[in-house]
Amino acid sequence: MHLHQLHPDRGYDTQAFETAERARARTLLDLLSEARAGLREGVDPALIARERILTARLQAKMERQIQLLVAGGDSVAADAVAAEIRQGTAEYQRLDAEILAASPRYATFAAPDPLKIARLQHDYLDAGTLLLEYAPGDRRSFLWAVSRAGFRSYILPGRSTLDLLAERARESMSSATDRELAQSAPAALQALSGAVLGPVAGELGTRRLLIVTSGSLQFVPFSALPSPANPAEPLIAGHEIVNLPSASTMAFLRRTSEGKSTSKLVAVVADPVFAAADPRVTGSPGASNAGTGPEQERAAAFGRTTFDRLIFTRREAENILALAPPNAGFSALDFDASRALVLSGALRDYRYVHIASHGLVNPFHPELPSIVLSLVDRGGKPRDGFLQAADIYNLKLNADLVVLSACQTALGKDVRGEGLVGLARAFMYAGSNAVVASLWTVPDRSTAELMRQFYHGMLKENLRPAAALRQAQIALWKDSRWTRAYYWAAFTLQGEWK
Repeated sequence: MHLHQLHPDRGYDTQAFETAERARARTLLDLLSEARAGLREGVDPALIARERILTARLQAKMERQIQLLVAGGDSVAADAVAAEIRQGTAEYQRLDAEILAASPRYATFAAPDPLKIARLQHDYLDAGTLLLEYAPGDRRSFLWAVSRAGFRSYILPGRSTLDLLAERARESMSSATDRELAQSAPAALQALSGAVLGPVAGELGTRRLLIVTSGSLQFVPFSALPSPANPAEPLIAGHEIVNLPSASTMAFLRRTSEGKSTSKLVAVVADPVFAAADPRVTGSPGASNAGTGPEQERAAAFGRTTFDRLIFTRREAENILALAPPNAGFSALDFDASRALVLSGALRDYRYVHIASHGLVNPFHPELPSIVLSLVDRGGKPRDGFLQAADIYNLKLNADLVVLSACQTALGKDVRGEGLVGLARAFMYAGSNAVVASLWTVPDRSTAELMRQFYHGMLKENLRPAAALRQAQIALWKDSRWTRAYYWAAFTLQGEWK
């Protein structure tokens, strides 16, 4: 980009974009390609069994490390477990390489290359779509705006400035009760909008915006930023907004979705049972006698003591199923909303998969987020209900869309050069073309209303998911009860929009 400033007619900005795109896309493309190519099929079952055992051991050690760190005091034991995790991770990587070398398909496997500008413009961007790709830097940051007919680059403030603006904007939106933060939201959002959208304001028009971000910008929904054209309105009022890990990921998902078909419409998993004191448990002893079983201990490892029932997730499920044609919907509620159900393959052939529950981000291992499903059986006995990213990677889905109607499901470990690695990435690996997930702790009641309107757009009006989400978010923004971005902006769509 420095060379571009010195010689603006030599195409250095195009080379800069393609270099940044390679850096962002390489790991994810390899991961997605490996999953879709089925490279583990035909491998010696003994190797696969070793992989599963090693994965389970690593997970157990990570949970032990979390417990030690949460309890505090025994730093020597925590350090020893950390050393075992590093050793186990290295062993897993060696085994993974051995599995790939033994794969009958690996010799013919070729991961797709990141996109070049000309191909991106010709094959994947229509006249109504604009790609905005951001690359934060220490002294200055860069923005590339790519349309079907044009390409322009812009210089933005450095990473520290963008981080400060993004943090203020996110805090002002994601707080449920802090009145001072809520009052500061307009100024905080306007400041960030001016920094990241102001330079490109003349190109936005009313086009669909594909957003590729890094660092702190990944934690802010662009949908809620004031529109440069009309600061009184959020950006979503005039634009359909889609988030992408990279432009090349979009192209890969579109290619691999060709010929994919689903025989069923929508599956909903909602309203799990979290405790033996829940009235749905046979002979429930009541809250005073609930005790502290393994599910409570595991919750404590995530900084939680209990999980409240999310009664409005049941309303979500009922609303969605009421919108579907007769016999076109499947629901797993109460005790059936379980980790075992998800892992059984029951969701494989549905076009839309909706999971409504609690979401957790592990404070010590953000790369290991979870969705909390039923933690007890019908008799109140504990069972594993933590659906983790590692579980999801092993699923096989044919979904056009997975909706994670839970808290913080869009978050994960921010890996430099790769972006957020978490639940959304895991579901894309498992076969979903797109994922709707949340950036903060979402309120139960307004989320149920947002999802009702979202699915009405898809199932009754035949809107694409991105268009349906936009319509639902605008409806809540215009509703006096839900005007604040806190109620509607947390959910973002990642992946394919067509």
